Amino acid sequence: MKTPTITIAGAGLVGPLLAISLRQRGFPVVLYERRADMRRVQVSDGRSINLAVSARGIYALQQAGVWSELRDIAIPMRGRLMHLLTGELIFQPYGQDESEVINSVSRAALNIALLDAAEAAGAQFTSSNAASDVLAPTMALLCVCATNNRARKQRLPPKS
Repeated sequence: MKTPTITIAGAGLVGPLLAISLRQRGFPVVLYERRADMRRVQVSDGRSINLAVSARGIYALQQAGVWSELRDIAIPMRGRLMHLLTGELIFQPYGQDESEVINSVSRAALNIALLDAAEAAGAQFTSSNAASDVLAPTMALLCVCATNNRARKQRLPPKS
């Protein structure tokens, strides 16, 4: 029996991470993104510039094979400064000792590393296509092309 192709709508941080994990398990994967490919064009940073990555996030990035390249640009954050109602400032550590930190990582660098790793793992990537609907029972994905706003049906899974 042929292994079914998995279609993922969205190539933010979770889409490519899921694509990598599925490829590691042998599934064919197609990843759709409504925005232009951020590796090829300048895009808005969106919600935030940096993300805080904890031990669980680092573990996931290690499993995906991208943490080693991100570790060099990560900035360790040992805690935060709290402003009390009295005006006093107190330091609140993130961990129980100096070794327990949260790492600040560029959202764009993380996203690019995950997209590169997903493609390197064999996932197909299609940008500038917004998934707007799944048409059951035909299992067609209705996509709207970002460059000309034309809708088109894409058979799920796409033909290899």
